Amino acid sequence: MPELLTPTADQQLAFLRQLQLIFDEGEFSSTYKYALLLALGELAVEMGDDTGSSLQIPIERIAEKFIEFYWPQSVPYVDIDLGESVVLFQNLGQQQASVITSLQRLRSQGITTLTQARESSHWSETVRSISATVKEMPIRYLQNVAGTTISFLYALPVIGNVVELLPGVSYNLRQFQGFLQQLARTGWTAHVSANRRNTRLIGRSARLERFLFGTSRADLSDVALILRPLQEDRCFFCQGRLYDQAVVDHFIPWSRYPRDTALNFVVAHATCNADKRELLAGQPHLDRWLERNYQRHEDIGSAIAELGFVSNLTVTNTIAKWAYRQAFEAKGHFWLRHKQTEPATAEILVAFA
Repeated sequence: MPELLTPTADQQLAFLRQLQLIFDEGEFSSTYKYALLLALGELAVEMGDDTGSSLQIPIERIAEKFIEFYWPQSVPYVDIDLGESVVLFQNLGQQQASVITSLQRLRSQGITTLTQARESSHWSETVRSISATVKEMPIRYLQNVAGTTISFLYALPVIGNVVELLPGVSYNLRQFQGFLQQLARTGWTAHVSANRRNTRLIGRSARLERFLFGTSRADLSDVALILRPLQEDRCFFCQGRLYDQAVVDHFIPWSRYPRDTALNFVVAHATCNADKRELLAGQPHLDRWLERNYQRHEDIGSAIAELGFVSNLTVTNTIAKWAYRQAFEAKGHFWLRHKQTEPATAEILVAFA
């Protein structure tokens, strides 16, 4: 069993202060640093643990996260009022960010979804190219503040094709995932909005963040069409008939882990979805969801993957276990049914054994 190196409260506070310093005083000439912070946070959840030990992350895994983040941003942003559209600029230079250019080359091959991209003969080449960009730029410069390098996330220089998070960093990234997501997405949105080449089209549009990071209603409608027959046209939570009330719910709420993955989707009544809000579902729902994914992950994954959503049973379970442990440690509550919750207890973690 790994030795526990859990950061103390003072060490966690110091980590947050250094993270805040990056956002406040770091130089952001492009959105790459925001993407790197988001990638490290998500990979700490997916690959790390709570022992406080160091974590080695292949740069190719980071590059694949970059592709996931930038894929929806490599298509034109449309302003209906102006009747104009443009691929938004992600940097302050004269040329478009190279990651966007790489993804546009993929799209020029007639590829429209991430699933098609992964199956393309150009995928490996694209990942290698973006890996080189990630290593040369954001990994190298992320920890620079006012001309000084503060190596609190990983040591520099990075040798080879692996970034090693320092002891305690993976733990902190897992603990403060929601905080990091909010800071990085807000900073990313502000950076794109402030770019003078984007300003005229974007204006004060409240739709920008949804365009950058969200999932279209049309895509979720297609997900519902796939899941309804698999759920025998019943609400995942209350088991009542769906009729025309079906909405797609993120079983692990979007606010806790804002990534769209195939196995995290369920179809529910709008009323159940609204009452559950951002809470994690209680024991009966969790047991049913884990069983469904174990038994039907190939059917669900292959069907929804055609819409471009990632499907990985191991990663989905890892994220869920992390989210439920976070809720238990925060003394949160689990949702059972309309207006009824229960205190989060450690017993629910047995479901992941």
